[in-house]
Amino acid sequence: MVQVPTKSGSLTRLKHLELFVGFTEVRDGLVSLRILLKALPSLYRLVIKVASAQKLSREKRELESEDSLGSLKMVEVIGFCGFVSDVEFLLYVFKNASGLEKLTLDPCIPPEYTSSNPRYEGTEWYANARNRAIEFGNRVPPGVEFVLV
Repeated sequence: MVQVPTKSGSLTRLKHLELFVGFTEVRDGLVSLRILLKALPSLYRLVIKVASAQKLSREKRELESEDSLGSLKMVEVIGFCGFVSDVEFLLYVFKNASGLEKLTLDPCIPPEYTSSNPRYEGTEWYANARNRAIEFGNRVPPGVEFVLV
């Protein structure tokens, strides 16, 4: 659960945020970050580093929120797995960040490897995540640059 102070002046001026998030089970996943984004009206660049979850959730929830993320121009997800919650979160960003210019997805690294070990690129886990990222690329709105690392 993300708890964010609602009347903090310091959050309203934040331009760049880099988060490391870890989930042992994917239920809410990245979707829960929308609460944090609502408190950051000046955010320009968001980098999310996701520690891969072991269980894939198929539970889909509709995000009806009409939040203004007008300052958000760049989003980077390192550890993108293409889980339902990942996709829902990015669709939420597309809907609410009208000025988004660039989305970068870096497919997930299997839990048993680290980024310093290049062997992860040959695993089925990585291949599946990369394929889901490629498929998701078709959902990126026109005018938003899509980069797949």
